[in-house]
Amino acid sequence: MTLLLTTISTFCWAQVWTLDECLRHSLANNRQIKLQRLESDRLHTQVRAGYLDMLPALSFTFSDSFGWKKAFSGDNNPTFDFTGSLTLFHGLSAHWKCRTAEDAYEISRLEESGMEEDLTIETIEAYLQLGQSYQQLEYARSGYESSLRESERTNLLVESGLQPLSARYQIESQLSADRAAVVEAESAIKSRTLELCQLMDVPYSENFVIDLYGPESDTLAAPSTCPSGFVEKVALRNPKYIGCLTAIRQNRNLHKQSIAMLSPEISFVAGYSASLGPSSHRLGDSFGISISLPICGAWQHLAKVQEAKIGIRKAETEAGRVRREIESLLEKITIETENCYGKALAARDALKASEELMRTSELKYSRGLMTATDYLLSRNELDKARSTFLKEKWQYLFRSRIIEYYMTRYCDEQG
Repeated sequence: MTLLLTTISTFCWAQVWTLDECLRHSLANNRQIKLQRLESDRLHTQVRAGYLDMLPALSFTFSDSFGWKKAFSGDNNPTFDFTGSLTLFHGLSAHWKCRTAEDAYEISRLEESGMEEDLTIETIEAYLQLGQSYQQLEYARSGYESSLRESERTNLLVESGLQPLSARYQIESQLSADRAAVVEAESAIKSRTLELCQLMDVPYSENFVIDLYGPESDTLAAPSTCPSGFVEKVALRNPKYIGCLTAIRQNRNLHKQSIAMLSPEISFVAGYSASLGPSSHRLGDSFGISISLPICGAWQHLAKVQEAKIGIRKAETEAGRVRREIESLLEKITIETENCYGKALAARDALKASEELMRTSELKYSRGLMTATDYLLSRNELDKARSTFLKEKWQYLFRSRIIEYYMTRYCDEQG
């Protein structure tokens, strides 16, 4: 742990990013989410435009003509026309069209919320993977320094005759392997730092440092107890599932709109015309009822009605699939969290036993009571125990953090 803190302290002048800060930065700067928000704004504009289309249609026309006869006589009489129309009945097609546009806007907002949830989980995973790489580097450097000490000690033991010459070659080989492990761990940190920076949409920097999430010691907190009905609550409130329900409603409104288009359109039409100039006079008024019947276009509207029915069934099937997919994922994460916790505790105990065995092996090897082969076997067991503990520990931390995220977002008292 001292080596890890020393590594991080070298960048003490740089900003140390906490998990919450990374999450806020990712959500605020993700370009895909920004594009989705703009799409939502566009759809909201279409909703307003749809309601404005329900207002009466009014038009004003002003016209004049020029001729050589009018130019010499001075008889120039421009005219203007004012007409208006109001749809009295069309099967409420305009109403259902507006409702369909509202559903499209709501679906877009729910997609935005779903993208934010996916990005949050990706950021949490990248953050914890980077933390795992930090601890992997700590173990790699610890192993390298241990091999370096044993290499110096082995040279003395070989010179004094307590160890054969082959022991020197075996320790030197282990030292080379440990040096390669350090390089590999440093490369993993760079790769995972780049991945996290890309999720946050910030430039990559080797001075990018995170504040390790969770206990930095080997102490593991027990997983949080999920409330009653946790899986069902999250599934029913998840934006992806709600978006599917909204899609069902949208297709039903589209079905009603298609049926309404089959009805005749009845409109009230009024007009007024007049001329201006020396011989200004009123040309006339007009009032009437306009009836428009769909004849050839009725077949197209019937096809849209059938298409809307298929869309309803498809949306209902998709909603069932998405809900079951969410429930399966949550059930899997819940069970894996408990399993990973048990595995992490067992791996921690195995690591402590391996560390104790390694201390005994170092003491025996320094006194010439153990061969280099047996010593390296103990060392390999320690490396294996460390690797297993790291894997189980950080898998547990990731899953428990996802459970906490879902509990906070969907299962709080106000949710």
